[in-house]
Amino acid sequence: IERDFGFPVDDIHVHSYRKCAHTKMNCGSTVGPTNAATCIRGGHSIGTTRSVYVVQEKASDQICGRILAGLPEHSAQFSASYTDFVPIDVEDSLTTGGVSLEDYEARKAQVDAQVQEGLNQIFGAEVLSDFRSINRFLKVGLASHLMHREAIDACLPSASAFRHTPLFTSAIFLSIKEHVRIAMPWDDHYKYFAPATGIPPHVIGFQYFEELKKLVSAIPGQFEQMLDERQFNGTISLAQMRNLIENGPTMQSMAADIATMRRMMRDANGLETNGSPNIAFEDNRARMYPHSDGSHRRVPEGWTFPHITLLQAYAYWHCGNDQSENPIAPMKVFCASDVSHLKRGRLNLSDIKHLAGLIDDQATAKGRVISDVMTRSEVNSCFFAGLDGIDIDTRTPSGRVRDPSALSWSSVLRLMNNKKRKRRRLNSTAADRADAVDT
Repeated sequence: IERDFGFPVDDIHVHSYRKCAHTKMNCGSTVGPTNAATCIRGGHSIGTTRSVYVVQEKASDQICGRILAGLPEHSAQFSASYTDFVPIDVEDSLTTGGVSLEDYEARKAQVDAQVQEGLNQIFGAEVLSDFRSINRFLKVGLASHLMHREAIDACLPSASAFRHTPLFTSAIFLSIKEHVRIAMPWDDHYKYFAPATGIPPHVIGFQYFEELKKLVSAIPGQFEQMLDERQFNGTISLAQMRNLIENGPTMQSMAADIATMRRMMRDANGLETNGSPNIAFEDNRARMYPHSDGSHRRVPEGWTFPHITLLQAYAYWHCGNDQSENPIAPMKVFCASDVSHLKRGRLNLSDIKHLAGLIDDQATAKGRVISDVMTRSEVNSCFFAGLDGIDIDTRTPSGRVRDPSALSWSSVLRLMNNKKRKRRRLNSTAADRADAVDT
């Protein structure tokens, strides 16, 4: 930015993005929204009288949303739907008649349960139960993340704390990623999406022009194929024989059987009934990685203690990382030699063990069960049940509410130590005053 535009990056703030968005909506294209819709979207006044009478412009406001999302205004792609989880397999295209409504509803219920399990792993079922109204937005946001996962992987630093969140450590997100889809109004599977909004008529015209171009371009080849298929003495051409074989009842039945077998194998090896990844805990716990010093450890070379929140650290303690290229066992099975090569490795492991133990004890006192193998939903439930075991001040010095689950585990440990020192000082002062009174 400094090279191309000549001003420091630090000069760009929230208001800069707002101004640029306003400019993009007004001046980015000749097919943009009306000025009134732009002002309403940006929260600007359009005049004393007009502000009273022009209260909303729903259609143009939806165009604003598509423009600000970065969709190309002069392309049929401008009408792309939102991302969503649509469980239609590629194999279904091989079967005649497609997917029945009952079959689709059954698959949809299964995928929705997996998506909800993923959201529970990220936010916690207890937290989501208090904000049910945003659950649908979270599902669309998760689908959008998975749709752009490769691009995010490419630009996200390898040491980013974001990589230690359930999005990058839980295998369930890899299993639901295959169901993420978008649709265009003219696609057959568009019926599984809500009707599109904010699409100008000319955008549909772009698609019709593209289809006409493809039809015209295909005419010479189709004409040549028709000539090749006209044989003397009633003989069958190679193309006709191929068509009879591929579309015959035998091949169709075989294709349907193959699709059914693939689904059965995927269901058997993919997910358990509770929606958690079917990964052998023993195999993950026993996995050792060779190091350059000749030793073998449960962490690969180059691994470091993640700087993550207390909730994420607690999940790492009980579940590990089963989504990465080098899966890592739950931290609770680590031994000192696994982290002895790291700076402060043994101390960090001891600190996390101490914090996890406090939460486990409190969760157990409230009736939760801490087991060797736990799903991430169970971990989240135990965490919020046992969070009272973390003894820190619930308010900052300025009076703001402090959320321990959002603090890094190292910050929580520091605040606990500060409170202990403060309590010791208060007790010492009280004892000194009592001695003075006795004297």
